[in-house]
Formats: sequence, C-alpha cells, structure tokens
Amino acid sequence: MPLPEAEDAPVTLPRTAWWDMPAGTDPARRHRAYLAWPEAPPPPAGYPVLLVLDANAGFGTAVDSYRALTGATRRAGQPRR
Repeated sequence: MPLPEAEDAPVTLPRTAWWDMPAGTDPARRHRAYLAWPEAPPPPAGYPVLLVLDANAGFGTAVDSYRALTGATRRAGQPRR
C-alpha cells in the first residue's frame, strides 16, 4: 500500500517554531532555524541554551529529551519523580 503524499510543512511540537534565513550572499542557500522554549517563566538568570547542529534530523528528539530530563513535560502541580 503506497504512503499518502506528505505536505511541505514540517511536523511541529508544542512551544516550537522554525524559520528560513539566508546563508551568506547566495539567495539559493538557506538555513532553517528551529526554536523551542519551556512552558515555565524564565529564571532570573534566563533560560539555559542548548544548540543542536543539523537539527533537521534531531530537533524533535533533542526537545523531547530535554523536556523529559528537566521535568518540563509535567503538568502544573505534579511533583518531580
């Protein structure tokens, strides 16, 4: 059974965004930037930053892993394990 054709839009996760930007002076070259942010308000020192290179392949895994490790996927009022 053939798979249905996919749309051009990427799959997104909650509290994430992406955009394309030029790579140097060649308009044909583009970089895609991905951004994810926590649900909680920022601490006084600001959010920590995690940079992922070649995010086309690993952005979703990196975001889910970070959120699981930091408890960011917990519901409000739910204690950490």
